[in-house]
Amino acid sequence: MPAALNLRLTDAARAAIDAAMGKLDHEGVPTLLRSWHHGDPRAKWTVGSYDPGRIRFFEQLARVTGLEFFFDCDGLILLVWQPNLVPALEGKTLDYSFRRYVVR
Repeated sequence: MPAALNLRLTDAARAAIDAAMGKLDHEGVPTLLRSWHHGDPRAKWTVGSYDPGRIRFFEQLARVTGLEFFFDCDGLILLVWQPNLVPALEGKTLDYSFRRYVVR
């Protein structure tokens, strides 16, 4: 059962995630991650997807470690494999604008 995360998704973010997931050739779970590029001090939020084998890995890892990786965010299940970022998402909004995800 996914943990609840108070992260609201704008219509634009939900549409971008739905469109990306619709292009996959496998069943997947949207994955929210934060990445840093060398030389750029600003982190970027990205949404991707893992294949079913990788999803099973995170399910097993959650059982073994007790960490949460799957979250119900505004009715959408997201995998957040960087659990240290969850506090930065709590009470925020995920938006999609100019082909970028933004957490406000």
